[in-house]
Amino acid sequence: MRIERMSGIEDISDALSLRDRIFIQEQGVPSGREVDGLDDSAEHYVGYFIGEAIAVARVQYLTVKTARLERVGVLEPMRGEGAGTELMNKVLADLKTEGVRRVELDSPARARKFYASLGFEPVGEPFIEEDTGIEHIRMEKELFWINPAFVD
Repeated sequence: MRIERMSGIEDISDALSLRDRIFIQEQGVPSGREVDGLDDSAEHYVGYFIGEAIAVARVQYLTVKTARLERVGVLEPMRGEGAGTELMNKVLADLKTEGVRRVELDSPARARKFYASLGFEPVGEPFIEEDTGIEHIRMEKELFWINPAFVD
């Protein structure tokens, strides 16, 4: 899978189209919830398989050391084939390289095991998103970064 990273000021039409298919059409998320006005300030990742966009993720930087993963999804026919893991590994590697220390996300209940397999841990109690009715739980992962200047 080829993974491209782009900022919100670049052409993110593949990311937006994929999110529409996964979240609005498939999962019934209201379009007003999905299109939230934060895309211009975000980093976007799109995974391509044989030229087709199949996986997507969005990163918001909360602080210099903390990032929030959002809008992570894989097209239904490609789920369970490793695309989500490959995409997440790329995102997490990039964040670690940039010095991000903590990553957070709100996982839908059905994806909790997937994120746990990547080292995310639940924080707090599950909650229902008001406008989607989908159960989520906040999850976090600590990234351990070693400054190359201090390595022999």
